[in-house]
Amino acid sequence: MTDSDEPLPQHLAELGRRVLVRVVERPGGGRELALDLLAADAFVTYAFEAQAEADVAGLATLAERVAGART
Repeated sequence: MTDSDEPLPQHLAELGRRVLVRVVERPGGGRELALDLLAADAFVTYAFEAQAEADVAGLATLAERVAGART
């Protein structure tokens, strides 16, 4: 479990979303945002891996949550 009360997959997905929001908020950014973009991708990827290990049946729900997340 993480410091938050959220299960690990949801926590990782939220971290990825937050990093991605920072990237999107800098539309004039260039190559300096590449590491942030890669970090966002990694967090979401790890979220799906953690969900698959915990309960593969929850993958669709996690995907819907990630795809439907709005700021």
